[in-house]
Amino acid sequence: MTAALARSSSDQTQAASSEAGAVLPARYEARSVSKSFGGAYALTGVSVKFEPGEIHTLCGANGAGKSTLLKLMAGVHVPDTGELILNGEQLRGLTPRIAQQH
Repeated sequence: MTAALARSSSDQTQAASSEAGAVLPARYEARSVSKSFGGAYALTGVSVKFEPGEIHTLCGANGAGKSTLLKLMAGVHVPDTGELILNGEQLRGLTPRIAQQH
């Protein structure tokens, strides 16, 4: 099973990026994250980027890994592999308390 992510970007965000002439790092990003529980993989190599001004929808069947992805990005779970990046900086030791501060 897989989860699908739909992404919509505002015109203002795209205009600001193109006016600046530089590609800025994503505000928050998961790169090739994987997570297993008791040998069963909930996520395998998932990558997603969240840019300012975007609206996202995460959907999928039961057991597709939607909640696991969000819990990784909120610091509830630690990824087995991969990276969590905030403003171009890799996050290490992310906890729910630290995630709330950002």
